[in-house]
Amino acid sequence: MNDSLGEALPKEQARVRELVQIYRDPDLNGAGEIAARMMEAALKAADQAVMNGDIEAMIRAYNELKAVTESEERDEGERNTGHARSGKLGR
Repeated sequence: MNDSLGEALPKEQARVRELVQIYRDPDLNGAGEIAARMMEAALKAADQAVMNGDIEAMIRAYNELKAVTESEERDEGERNTGHARSGKLGR
């Protein structure tokens, strides 16, 4: 992480919020709903950590959100090969 936590966490939150919209695409016929809910839970934890000023929770939230982003990057490759999305949080 080259950015400070105060810079990196909001960037990850924004990126994952965009991914939620991708997973909620009507063309997926609900196939991404579970993954979207998991991402929303991670976003809620991040929001709560920021509101509470809890640095340790912010670090955990950042790592969890970063894993979601990494999972989406793997899913891009799956889409290019015709395989279905995994919906995993990248753990």
